[in-house]
Amino acid sequence: GASGTAGADGIQLLPNGGVPKLSLTRVKVANNQGVGISSSGGTLTVTQSTVSTNTGGGISSSGGTLTVTQSTVSTNTGGGISVTSAQFDLTNNIIVKNGGPASSFGGVLLSQASTGTRKLEFNTITQNTATSSFISGVGCNLLSQALTLSNNIVYANQVSSGGTQVGGNNCSWTYSNIGPDAVVGTGNINADPLFLNTVQDNFHITPGSPCKDVADPAATLALDVDGDVRPQGAGRDIGADELAP
Repeated sequence: GASGTAGADGIQLLPNGGVPKLSLTRVKVANNQGVGISSSGGTLTVTQSTVSTNTGGGISSSGGTLTVTQSTVSTNTGGGISVTSAQFDLTNNIIVKNGGPASSFGGVLLSQASTGTRKLEFNTITQNTATSSFISGVGCNLLSQALTLSNNIVYANQVSSGGTQVGGNNCSWTYSNIGPDAVVGTGNINADPLFLNTVQDNFHITPGSPCKDVADPAATLALDVDGDVRPQGAGRDIGADELAP
């Protein structure tokens, strides 16, 4: 793990010719004064890892390809995951309690990504914060090609002075639980996800959750954030967690 690098980013992927690749599996990147993990090209893959309490933000990628799966990104003051002009696959992640009163985004910011892989699916994004009037859950910025985001929980992120859970240009939502302000889209719901225990940072869903069995029927994702098989019931569950029967 990378922990406590004063005044600097934790882990950096900086291409100097060629197309470098960096895969991080089961690592913990925490308490850095800069960004926890950053890349400016190449291929960065983060799997089954924890990125937390980094002052500059959790993960920042500009250019290249970013894949983040089965990971927790939490309590990063500068925001959770920022993607600029890069391909991305963000699936099965718990993205919570990022940002703050001075942060330009809370959970996820997707900017200028218009070609190739662009996937944000089966994530749980809650209790993130952005500065007044900004988007605290998932923001889309300067996307020239329309993008559909599906099967995510984006709920109860802290907003103020006209701020919103989701927003920006050219992003639409399907089969997601977005609220408490509803967003129109096929299969979308607006209801308390009924997490197990948010005070103890347990963002698994409980048996009564409205997210149970109502993800996109055409989805094919085989596992959840914990490696549990999807689906467990009549259909897959919205968000990072698939509730075991």
